[in-house]
Amino acid sequence: MIDLRTVVKKEKKRIFQVNSASLHGRTANAITIMDNDAVHQWARSGEIVITSSRMMPENIDIAKQVIQKLAQKNTCCLMVKPYTDSISSKFPAELKDYADQLDFPLFEIDKDVTYIQIMNDFNTLCKRHP
Repeated sequence: MIDLRTVVKKEKKRIFQVNSASLHGRTANAITIMDNDAVHQWARSGEIVITSSRMMPENIDIAKQVIQKLAQKNTCCLMVKPYTDSISSKFPAELKDYADQLDFPLFEIDKDVTYIQIMNDFNTLCKRHP
């Protein structure tokens, strides 16, 4: 397992926390890509979850449910890559506030970064910090 703060420090030019949830005490043991919102089927405790803004539900109440399920499954955090530069690809303020209430960290991935770059860096960090 690796401390989330270590991941954030390593990726500081690639990911940006968009809410104020605490990173203290959060550890990650894996990284996975969210390709559907059936969180109960695939999410595991300790995972960093990566997805695109296209995979996030447009309906704010459904998006809140996804965040709540990720928090309940004790996943480490959610990192979303905006599909476009438009405001619709960003986390809505209401969703950030809700994640703060749950103390669940949300990150935005820089538009020029690929999932595989984040995944490779995470795996390298894990090898260095067994």
